[in-house]
Amino acid sequence: MNKTIRQNDSLYLMKELSIDNIKQVSELFNHCNDYFFLVGNQNATQKDVNEFFEDLPPGKNMDDKYLFGVYYKETLIGVIDLVHDYPEKGEWIIGLMLLHPSERGKGLGKAIHDVIVDIANENKVKKLRIGVVKQNKKALEYWKHIGYKEIKRTQPIKYGSRECIVIVMNYMLDKN
Repeated sequence: MNKTIRQNDSLYLMKELSIDNIKQVSELFNHCNDYFFLVGNQNATQKDVNEFFEDLPPGKNMDDKYLFGVYYKETLIGVIDLVHDYPEKGEWIIGLMLLHPSERGKGLGKAIHDVIVDIANENKVKKLRIGVVKQNKKALEYWKHIGYKEIKRTQPIKYGSRECIVIVMNYMLDKN
């Protein structure tokens, strides 16, 4: 499934990723060390890359996971990890949406989210969910700004050498 995204006179392509894209994802993660340091107090590792491709919530399998890459020309500049019907049927969780630092703050995240919403609506999804670590203040403001509402906070969870409280947020979709 390929989706074209037009943003600020630029054309981006959102398409499904597979393990064949591991080198590109690794390179992107290395450019996004600010995120990995903020969350886990360390630079991106091969373990982070592997987890992007392999990690699943309890009770889910690989058929429930969608991985998308966002490309500008031939360069991977963003990734999205979606899991359907988690934690309940009709709810999808965004496990990760990460953009290259040079692409942030341009409205591209909102354009990508609009495509995610379109895909979710096509699949009769009722709501989207995301968890954001409390210290990621820019991400929290972004998700709130586009309409996500906090529903709960977790107990501290260990990421790398840091313990993080995760703020869980939901986004209600149009009635399907």
